[in-house]
Amino acid sequence: MLYEMVTGRPPLIRATLGLRLLLEIGLIGGIVVAAILHYDGATVWIAAVVGIALAVGMWGVFAVPGDPSRSGKTVIATPGAVRPIIEIGLFATVTAWLVVGEGYALAALLGGGAVIHFASWPARIRWLLAN
Repeated sequence: MLYEMVTGRPPLIRATLGLRLLLEIGLIGGIVVAAILHYDGATVWIAAVVGIALAVGMWGVFAVPGDPSRSGKTVIATPGAVRPIIEIGLFATVTAWLVVGEGYALAALLGGGAVIHFASWPARIRWLLAN
């Protein structure tokens, strides 16, 4: 399925989809690192598991039907103007959590990567806002 989604697209779109995948993985990793920086013992695992469950749940459940950057399917149909708010909110929250825990390098990678991703795909932002 991923192969069909990527092939036949311009190189910039393929690169942006690759960056998006890395950012999604980085978001999950950032939650784990931030939990380690802020908590001790079993609390680390509780914070990491709850944080990952919330982030993955929001990312996967709230989608715009027909979104070309996703499968087009959704659990809860979300207006296009709301989806970027969800994405930016998740990246900003995890980036801020890392900064507060003094995980500056990972915060810069995650936050900077998110800015690059959104800036490099204005067609997707326009599509989301139009739907």
